Amino acid sequence: MRRHTAWIMTMLVVALLGRGAVAACRRQVVDVALLAAGYVGELIFTAESGLGDDESGQADDSPGGDAAGDEVGLYGGTARKTNCNKEQLVQFLEKPENADKADAWAAVHGIQRTQIRAYVTSLTPLVLRRDTLVKNHGYQKSGAKGKAAVFYALLQAGVAILVDRFGLPAVRCACGNPLLSPDGVNLRSAEVNYTGAQWASFKKGRTTVVRKRKPVVTHVFRDPAGNSVGRPAGTDGRQDKVLGPRQPPTASPTPTPSRTASPEPSPTLSASPTPSRSPTPTVTVKVTVSPTSYTGREWPYFVTFTGVIKVTGGPVTVRYVWIRSNGTSLPAQTVTFTGTGPQQRTVTSTWAVISDGTYWQAIRIQSPRRVTSNRASFEYDRRFP
Repeated sequence: MRRHTAWIMTMLVVALLGRGAVAACRRQVVDVALLAAGYVGELIFTAESGLGDDESGQADDSPGGDAAGDEVGLYGGTARKTNCNKEQLVQFLEKPENADKADAWAAVHGIQRTQIRAYVTSLTPLVLRRDTLVKNHGYQKSGAKGKAAVFYALLQAGVAILVDRFGLPAVRCACGNPLLSPDGVNLRSAEVNYTGAQWASFKKGRTTVVRKRKPVVTHVFRDPAGNSVGRPAGTDGRQDKVLGPRQPPTASPTPTPSRTASPEPSPTLSASPTPSRSPTPTVTVKVTVSPTSYTGREWPYFVTFTGVIKVTGGPVTVRYVWIRSNGTSLPAQTVTFTGTGPQQRTVTSTWAVISDGTYWQAIRIQSPRRVTSNRASFEYDRRFP
């Protein structure tokens, strides 16, 4: 009897170990599309120009992992500026010819087509500061009626999004794709297959997943200079409040010890001449683009604008911004001239255009003198297969 019982126990242990081995072999495999800032991919709801613009210079040094949607500094942006046109997105989905797209879009967020306007109005435009995993939804034609095509995507820091009341990514602005949290994906144990072009700062283990914690009344984001900015939920930037810059600690002044010795007569000092200030140098700037047009199937098309900034003397630091034909501007940048005579520096800006039209960029010098360059124009004409 004892031998029989021992045999049964042995077989149970073997069965349990075998089940564990099978489970270990069934490791979760996840395909993730890499979508860089300025690139939306092929499965999109709309290619309309002006819906949203990604913004460079917004990445932080987070190691990745889970982050709460209400975390201070999780997102970026620029005070009193929006990277997303919510009204244009709503008007696109309200067009009668886009009814199928509107139904598919609304279904992702569990609402009716008639509720799209109210829902989008409640969202807040922000910019990712971390490479973020999302469940993306592009539009795919299927028979007489289209549907939302679901796939996991890693959005690069700098991508402009709309977030919901919990701070969760809800829409990618540049293409209107609805987004959801990648629930059910465990990046620590899953086997992840990344597809698409990798960006320079891409690291496999440096992925952020935004989780729901509590409703957000005011989103506190970081601007490119590191300042904290408060944006009330559902607003587009016009009610932003700069909460203050990051200031280094100020050292307390060292008290001067009192002297007990008898005062001595002060020596007579000869007046030193006041050094004269160097005149502010003249700054000129010119922008070019080459080629000036493109006709073909490449989409999106990455066009690079080149600016040449000249100064009549130095040393001097020039602060400038790139401005675009869609009414947006890139974060301010600086270039330093260390010499004393006439000098020039070359700067560039790349724009991923996704729809037919004429695009221009110019440079606006903010200091030491205010001046705006010419507008360099580029024409894009996409030819479909």
